[in-house]
Amino acid sequence: MQEFMTRLKKLPKWALALLAILLALTAWKVAHQVRLKMTVETDLFSEGQVAMNTGHCGSAIEYFDTFLSRDPHHVPTLQFKLQCEMTLEKWNDAVKTAEKIYQLQVNPENRALLGELYKKVGKQDLAAQVLNQLIATPSVSSTPRK
Repeated sequence: MQEFMTRLKKLPKWALALLAILLALTAWKVAHQVRLKMTVETDLFSEGQVAMNTGHCGSAIEYFDTFLSRDPHHVPTLQFKLQCEMTLEKWNDAVKTAEKIYQLQVNPENRALLGELYKKVGKQDLAAQVLNQLIATPSVSSTPRK
């Protein structure tokens, strides 16, 4: 690092100015790419919601899948995708999505939904196991208040 600083001090002022401009342009380009990526992802999520809300669940799933290919742990997108899969009665796909959601957010509601979806696809043993775990696990809302 010291050698680099020594060499940097030996450069003429015009070279230092040019270097500063190049660094500023690089920083701007990186920031612009990050903003562009965020805008594209927001647009995909929004377009998926619009498609879902207008009854075009097949198209919505495509938007959500594209979004999820960039951010596979975005629970709101997974939840909207699940909603569309259930609307279209794509039960096997819905089970896979519900399993992902449950892995990311373990809670009684997600466990109950997963159990019900297991029933829909004929996985009675898994459904019973998941729902029995739900009954055996006390939830915060079922704990009496003092």
